Amino acid sequence: MGQYLASNVTRPTPDERYLAGERAFRNGEHGKAVALYTEVIIADPQNVKAHLHRAFSHAALKNHECAVADLTYVIEQRPEHVQAYTSRGSAYAELGKYEAAIADLGRAIELDPHNTEALNYRGLARKAIGDDKGACTDWRTSQHLGNTEASIILANNRCK
Repeated sequence: MGQYLASNVTRPTPDERYLAGERAFRNGEHGKAVALYTEVIIADPQNVKAHLHRAFSHAALKNHECAVADLTYVIEQRPEHVQAYTSRGSAYAELGKYEAAIADLGRAIELDPHNTEALNYRGLARKAIGDDKGACTDWRTSQHLGNTEASIILANNRCK
């Protein structure tokens, strides 16, 4: 009486959840991606890739504080992670924390001097604090490195 019958249904592994999170992100289902990456992190709190990709999902949802928290974890675990600095810097900029953005983006550029994404974002953060000369310098460097978006930014900001 009252005997428990085990079902044949198996729960997805953390790896399967991670891959499902990637699919959800690619399909623009960022909330679903956050939930799937969170399940991975619950199963393995030290999974740096899950924290990184959950941060990207949070950023896509404009949850920049949450993105910063995940990216901070990634940087603590992997202090040379260029994309984590670039992404956290852009999240800080979205939050209006321009000095923090400039610091992170500067670190990303130190680690990878050809990081045109970081140069463009740092230029935007510098512009926001009134450092037009520094902003134009970053965008010129990015343009010199082949970033076509920098050419548009330079023209729109009337950099000489």
